[in-house]
Amino acid sequence: EEEEEEERQPLYLAKLKQILLRGGTSHSSSNDALTSSNATETTSSLDIDTLHLFYHNPACQRLYYQLVSYPAEVIPLMDLLLKREMQRLLSLLRSECSTQEELDLLPEEDDLDLMLPSIQVRPYNLRSLSHMRALDPNCIDSLLSIRGMVVRTSPIIPDLKVAFFQCTICGDTSQVTIDRGRIAEPTVCPQCNVRNAYGLIHNRCVFSDKQMVRIQETP
Repeated sequence: EEEEEEERQPLYLAKLKQILLRGGTSHSSSNDALTSSNATETTSSLDIDTLHLFYHNPACQRLYYQLVSYPAEVIPLMDLLLKREMQRLLSLLRSECSTQEELDLLPEEDDLDLMLPSIQVRPYNLRSLSHMRALDPNCIDSLLSIRGMVVRTSPIIPDLKVAFFQCTICGDTSQVTIDRGRIAEPTVCPQCNVRNAYGLIHNRCVFSDKQMVRIQETP
């Protein structure tokens, strides 16, 4: 009976439960949620088949097209939603525990932000497969599915996401988020009114991992 209940449990909810119980520190099979080898110990990734999203219901079809057209905006929202779902799932699991040993396996409610693994959504299996020769500038900033051979990869390099500036005169600070590959550096300090007095503080900036991959068409 327990096996039948596990089979009836929604697929991605079961994956979230598995990530929560293992804390995002171990690797799983290809059919389960995977953990990036370059991520921290509390970071996991959830592979989502976009065909499941498309065929779920008409409302999800709209979400599918938004995901394909605006992945830079939709995927972070999906990450945020997964974090909230993990908090709800943790409360549910704690209420279902019958022994103290089972409770000890779960993160403490007081340290949710520190103990809960950070989950990154990885969509795959789009409905349409794009040909490399057919790509044009309209494909920039959209989600594509292509087939090819990886011929070269770069090492993992830091990619600036949020720049931290500090005034060299009065010490006022300002954080600027990257927008379309550009950082709008503050020109005038609002405290001392000195122009061009801000300096970039590298160790307080926010970076993400970036890797360049070169692909060629399959013969």
